[in-house]
Amino acid sequence: MGLKVVSLFAGIGAFEYAAKRSGLDIAACAEICPYAATVLAHHYSGVPNLGDVRKINGYKFAGAVGVIVGGCPC
Repeated sequence: MGLKVVSLFAGIGAFEYAAKRSGLDIAACAEICPYAATVLAHHYSGVPNLGDVRKINGYKFAGAVGVIVGGCPC
């Protein structure tokens, strides 16, 4: 298992695609755009979408995730 990553403002998953190809594990992503969330769900069905970044409790990832990335605005 590789380094675990959380991706904020995930869009349609460009970072997730590159991360997977680089051996990283996507622990979760956050996206609120309905179209983009549908694309993410299709390609990364096992990865939870945390939704609105303003409502994420980051403490639950403490010690479990090595990297948090985000490209705001998406």
